[in-house]
Amino acid sequence: MNPDAAVALNRPQTGPPKTVTERLAEALRNDATEDFQAASPYAACLLPLLKALGWRSYARELIEALPHFKQELDLVDLRNILVTLGYESSERDVYMERIQPELYPCLFTTKEGDLFVLLERSSDKITYFDARQEQTRTQTARHVGGTAYVFTDTHPTHGISSIDIQDEAWFFRLFKRFRHLILHLLAMTFVINGIALAVPLFVMVIYDKVVGTKSLEALPYLLSGIAILMVSDLGLRFLRARLMGSIAGRLDYLIGVETFRQLLFLPPLYTERTTVATQLSHLKQFDSVRDFFTGPNAAVALELPFVFLFTAVIAVIAGPLALIPLVMIAVYVLFGLVWLPNLRNKLMRAGRAHADKQRVLMQTLAGRKEIKAIGNEMVWQERF
Repeated sequence: MNPDAAVALNRPQTGPPKTVTERLAEALRNDATEDFQAASPYAACLLPLLKALGWRSYARELIEALPHFKQELDLVDLRNILVTLGYESSERDVYMERIQPELYPCLFTTKEGDLFVLLERSSDKITYFDARQEQTRTQTARHVGGTAYVFTDTHPTHGISSIDIQDEAWFFRLFKRFRHLILHLLAMTFVINGIALAVPLFVMVIYDKVVGTKSLEALPYLLSGIAILMVSDLGLRFLRARLMGSIAGRLDYLIGVETFRQLLFLPPLYTERTTVATQLSHLKQFDSVRDFFTGPNAAVALELPFVFLFTAVIAVIAGPLALIPLVMIAVYVLFGLVWLPNLRNKLMRAGRAHADKQRVLMQTLAGRKEIKAIGNEMVWQERF
């Protein structure tokens, strides 16, 4: 061998370090499963969990499901990979010994930070994979508290018919993953509205029980109670804003990845008929989902179901006065039914106009040399 070539082979490799995705993909191609355990504890759980779930597909599907440009695989990434492969997960706080055998296999994280893949249970014996120790063990079920992540197979042959999957749009299947968080948002909004109702009721009590009877003894207790409620209201509003921001960020990422995947797998017939500008305009429309959760519309949508709660309280206190908001609601509904078809047509026209504008811009930028060569600037300006 040429001495220079030998030196080149022995020279340490330079360049950016490989991401965890690249390392795991290379391990799958080379059938080096021990590299999963070296990547991270959650990566170590991936193959034992898939094997226990009965996943028998090709390594290519797993490589495509891996997150890109990640330096380390975490719990969210692991759950996203499994969702992509057809296994939805739900979490529940439970003791290890109380997990029913029909829920196996599942992922279990203890409060101390230990990570296990519970593979099977026979009587009081549990077989599990310890991700930290990288060992499979069998021992008596322990009274250990933590969080269990239970998986549901969503493939057509496992409880969900292919007709249901075809009828349900991919966007709504994606959105259903956040139904539990949306229920939490509704519960928090219910408490916030209850506190909002307490403020005018507090003022009524002050006038009736304190000012009217000149009894100041109850005033400190009432003030302390309303102060606690106001602090709780601020805390709940802060938590709700953070949760809505988290949902918006996750939806923005997941919808972006899924729309790109849908675009890649579309038949050429669907993409050849439309211009690039139109396709980009359609993809841009999905940004409205993120804007919905980060803007005021989400708060309005969460508050709407509790309008009837306020109306019921008005009916209890003031009787017939509750008819006023009810009549106004009916008027708004009728106005919406009359105006909605016209609004839908205007929105469609606006969407087409926006797509045309994008198409003209891209054509102009792509052919501005030809436009200037023939002195056609004014014609293109009038067209724009």
